[in-house]
Amino acid sequence: ESVVEQTDRVPYFEALQLLKDADLLLLIGSDDPQYTASKAYPYLLARKPLVAIIHERSPLVPLLASNAHVLVTFGDEEPSAAIASLCERLGALLRDLPTTVALSDEVALACSAKEMTRRQCALFDRVVAEAA
Repeated sequence: ESVVEQTDRVPYFEALQLLKDADLLLLIGSDDPQYTASKAYPYLLARKPLVAIIHERSPLVPLLASNAHVLVTFGDEEPSAAIASLCERLGALLRDLPTTVALSDEVALACSAKEMTRRQCALFDRVVAEAA
């Protein structure tokens, strides 16, 4: 009765509204250390409490270390320590819901459409320069 799971894909703008309506966001990574969840930035911009479970070598660790309410990392070893950490920290977070989250100007800028467009253009410029 406390959790609703919808496994069907939803349209982009509906997904953004769901992020805004949620009390808590959950970001689950992969056992691939190089995996970066594309939803990380929209999750941060939603300014909701975030629980992130990601590989310890994920490129997202530095970003989420200072912006996730609960960041649990795991490596290639037995995950029992990560599970224990998650259980311990999740209880405290759930007692504080609902709440909103402050987002630093630095992170907001890094997540902005303008900054993402600048990065894409820089990548395209490098590809064109190397091809020339």
